[in-house]
Amino acid sequence: MAMTIRNNRGAMKALGQLKKNDSALGKQLQKVSTGMKTNNAGDDASGYSISERMRAKIRALSQCNDNASKGKNMLDLASATVDKQVELMRTLFTITMKASDDTYTDSDRAILQKEASQTMDQIELLAQDTTYNGIQLLNQRTTTIRMEDGLVFEPTSGYVKNPDGFVALSQIPSSGADYSVPKESNGSNDIVIDFDSIFNNASLNIPADLHGKGFSLQCQACSQFVTFYFDANSYSSTRFGPEVSDSSSRQPICYKVGVAGVQTAKDLEAAVFNAVYDTTGVGTGRLPSNSDVSTQIALIHSVQFKYDASAGQLHLYKQSSGLTLKNGLMGDFIPGKIPVPYNDPKQYLHIQSWDRGSQNTMIELPNTTLSMIFPDAKEHWNIQPELKDYPKEWPAGYENLTIAEKQRKWLEDTWQYPADIVTMDLNNCVTTRERANKFLEHVNQGIKYLLAANTTLGAQSARMEFMSANLTTATEQTQASESTIRDANMAKEMTEYTKSNVLMQAAQSMLAQANQSGSNVLSLLQ
Repeated sequence: MAMTIRNNRGAMKALGQLKKNDSALGKQLQKVSTGMKTNNAGDDASGYSISERMRAKIRALSQCNDNASKGKNMLDLASATVDKQVELMRTLFTITMKASDDTYTDSDRAILQKEASQTMDQIELLAQDTTYNGIQLLNQRTTTIRMEDGLVFEPTSGYVKNPDGFVALSQIPSSGADYSVPKESNGSNDIVIDFDSIFNNASLNIPADLHGKGFSLQCQACSQFVTFYFDANSYSSTRFGPEVSDSSSRQPICYKVGVAGVQTAKDLEAAVFNAVYDTTGVGTGRLPSNSDVSTQIALIHSVQFKYDASAGQLHLYKQSSGLTLKNGLMGDFIPGKIPVPYNDPKQYLHIQSWDRGSQNTMIELPNTTLSMIFPDAKEHWNIQPELKDYPKEWPAGYENLTIAEKQRKWLEDTWQYPADIVTMDLNNCVTTRERANKFLEHVNQGIKYLLAANTTLGAQSARMEFMSANLTTATEQTQASESTIRDANMAKEMTEYTKSNVLMQAAQSMLAQANQSGSNVLSLLQ
């Protein structure tokens, strides 16, 4: 081997090996200190990519597990509340049983009615106040709109006067002549709406004879007509015409007022006022009310209803002068498609149950308010069974019954929703023996509905528990797979570390020896 002093090839080789050993030792130090054999993409590109996807999945599964646990907590809260409502319904059942027995007097039943009312108020309070993280659990509904055959308002038919002898408002003369609303001192038109003329007519059958009748308002400034049409076949109301927010439209407006539950002049007053408030969403409240409320009938010249609670009077008010009352309708109803709301007594929430957005679990929360436990027609509850809901094969005991009898018996025995619309006043449901007997069936059906609702809640809670267990297993298995790719075998890595450390020390020693070779050449020059 040539002896040189300018380039020390041995030292260069030793230095190069030292660098390699130092790099290897650094990697081993990182693996041992982190406990992972793959710390970055340079260590194992494919393994790094796969394991990072697994890490994302592990975090997603862990969050889904938390979601399932929270979903179970929410369902358990709803179920516990329904348990309390069932307990209260059993109390209500006992009260009703007492009231249906003739060992109790009407005075006793009046006291029982107070107890029953308080019990029902508590049932309603539980439904209204049960929340989870601000989410209302037991008072929601799912509303769908279906277009069905019905009657639509046709404003171009012209003015249709009420038949002789029918006067909608006491202010309108019996002859049906127009009535000009008087001016107030501020230049506005204001009058107390009075329906006594209808209920003072002993020959009228209320509410049936109200059907197809009504009254109209005409703005003298723009000639806009507003018609109030009484519908004795409905508890709800519908509005036809331009949007109430349209302050420039002069098109006719019709309020089709459901008067099926009307018995008194005050009932009709509330029905007319609420028809405006419910269908426009404009105003400060509904009737009956212990405080002053108002609502907007037509916006262009500010035609309003105002209720004076202290006097118990409903006022028709128009900003500035010029308002005429007419004893009849502006237009008529013709066959057409109308929107009909259907309220399902439940709401649907989604629990994110997997790491993909499309894979969530829908849970169902029932509506357990009094309006559903004792449903009335005006709520439009979608609780009547369709043909597909009845069993294909009838159970034992149905053999000798007609189809109608089978369906009726199945509704009473099996159908989870109340079979009948409750037409009685809940504030007087046990004040007589006859009412108490009738109310017993509604209470029984209400208990059955609550039990069916709670069964659904319990089954969903159990499902959340199974889901949580499955997500825990999936998380563990994914974590194990990720560990196989990323985690270091510490025994092996310590062996490699020791090897690299020894090689590092050997290289350092040999570099020192190689650096001495140049001084050996100097001996030849002496």
